[in-house]
Amino acid sequence: MKERTIRPLAARLQGDMVKGLALLVLFLVYSISLTGQQHPRSSRDEAVSLAIAGDYRQAYEIFRNLLREAPEDALLNYYTGAACVRMDRIAEGMEYLEKSVRHNARFPQAYQELGEAYLKKKIHSQASEIVEKGLALFPRNQALQKLQARIKLRDKPE
Repeated sequence: MKERTIRPLAARLQGDMVKGLALLVLFLVYSISLTGQQHPRSSRDEAVSLAIAGDYRQAYEIFRNLLREAPEDALLNYYTGAACVRMDRIAEGMEYLEKSVRHNARFPQAYQELGEAYLKKKIHSQASEIVEKGLALFPRNQALQKLQARIKLRDKPE
């Protein structure tokens, strides 16, 4: 009785091992074929690293290329806009940052960066409006709270 149950089990295990081995080989072939191709995620990571290092121009170029594939990506629009602002291309940066916010940016930095850009262009009413929107989504964000206080100080009559 035991022998009858062991043989089918052994055959099944052998079949599973063959299938597993075949999947492993397919995975390895696929991996080897991708060698030398840069994955979009690694490009994004590289661009973020460049921006952190202060190389905004090169980071901007990579972000722009990535945006061609995903023009509605809120995070890519934020990164591109932030790089523009750091290169003193404020108007261009505002366009990307506005797009990031329009596409439901789920991170407060987009609202903060756009508010800062409006302040640099001396558009205080829009700066105040975007910070209010950001605080409605992220009421405990200290950076947005500080920016709101700065805007209120500037708007205060003397």
